[in-house]
Amino acid sequence: MPRLDIYKDHELTLQVEITGPEIRIGRGSDCQVSLPVPEVSRLHAVIRAVGRGWEVANHGRNGTRVNAARLEKPAPLIFGDRIYIDGYVVVFQADGAPPLAFHRKPGVVTVDLDRP
Repeated sequence: MPRLDIYKDHELTLQVEITGPEIRIGRGSDCQVSLPVPEVSRLHAVIRAVGRGWEVANHGRNGTRVNAARLEKPAPLIFGDRIYIDGYVVVFQADGAPPLAFHRKPGVVTVDLDRP
């Protein structure tokens, strides 16, 4: 099963295994992934199984991006995609994949993309 790795300020704060056909992200009490900041909508995004893959849909008033693209309609997800929600980075990962390795330097953040 896929999982979501949730980062805030370049720190891994939560890992959530996707065990059902969809997972809801937002600050509402009915969301499986809670992002407790006012800029996040009660229901901000939904990730759901579609056919043999997965897609993400924006439901937030402040928008959602996948990698560099702002979501205008549901978009397919592949492992490693980054979903940006108001200061959070949600990474769609394969089960068993290692978390991202962020390296900090003053004023600069780099990501080790070659890490297995």
